Amino acid sequence: MVAGHSIRIAVSTMLLGLAACAPAAENGGPAEGPAPEQIVVRVANNGWQDVTVYVVDGTMRRRLGTVSGMSTGSFSMRSTLLSSSRPLQLVADPVGGLTPFVSQPLRASPGQAVAMRVDARLALSTVSVFDR
Repeated sequence: MVAGHSIRIAVSTMLLGLAACAPAAENGGPAEGPAPEQIVVRVANNGWQDVTVYVVDGTMRRRLGTVSGMSTGSFSMRSTLLSSSRPLQLVADPVGGLTPFVSQPLRASPGQAVAMRVDARLALSTVSVFDR
């Protein structure tokens, strides 16, 4: 119950921050230029432990968010943050756990989605890439 409330507060704060950072358009019209394409990461946590999900691009590790045990989460990342020349990896790091799950290297392009299934036994977790 408390975790759900904290997530709502975090999401609300993030959305307000994004709105405050949006470029202002002249004459009240819409901002010019398309928004960067997104890559969606959907995580189904079938284990009991909460996991923090990261994307690793080369040597850069970026936190996507946390998914509570026995629940799902969806995150998006701007494709401009990823290097097109290197594969990326996803990491599911159990909160308070010792050994995270690290996916095999994979490539995802703008407009695609990545599905990660976190198993109760992390070694049995899977990741797949597909078109949206």
